[in-house]
Amino acid sequence: MRAPSARLLPCLAALFLFPACQTSEAERNREEVRRIAAAYERYTLALKEAQREFAAENPMPRTMDFGEHGTLLLRQCELTGRPGAEVLRLKYTFYNETGVRIERARVTLTLVDEEAGLEHSQAHELELPIRLDLTHGSTYTNYFDMPLDGVHTTDGWSWRVELESEKAPLPGMRGVSE
Repeated sequence: MRAPSARLLPCLAALFLFPACQTSEAERNREEVRRIAAAYERYTLALKEAQREFAAENPMPRTMDFGEHGTLLLRQCELTGRPGAEVLRLKYTFYNETGVRIERARVTLTLVDEEAGLEHSQAHELELPIRLDLTHGSTYTNYFDMPLDGVHTTDGWSWRVELESEKAPLPGMRGVSE
């Protein structure tokens, strides 16, 4: 039997080493997937714990009376979303129990990050179509999905809701300049 030529030796060596390289690359990929999966599971468990704590601290429904501006019934308030894209969902109903007609109302949801000294707000303008007023007994239901941007992971974060309203002018007086 003849010895393999010098030109075949590198090819034979590559045939034996190539599977070893593939195995180490595949193992590195599997390890990276395991690391990502473990981090996602930790993050998901932390989010579920934050959701439980938030629900315990913020029982719903809750009625908030803003006097001459009206009343808000907070129906649902929860941390929701997926890891990395969490939101504060607040479903509410505005009640005009003021005894007067309201032209428009504004509901504002504010997130407060005491640690960073920051506040972030979103507002909804509650106005009926074709310029109808919110008469006594009227309701208006809406919801916020406010991105948390990680604020829920800081100590001392909080949220608040505010309501302002504008009384409607006397019937037939809208659009009349003073």
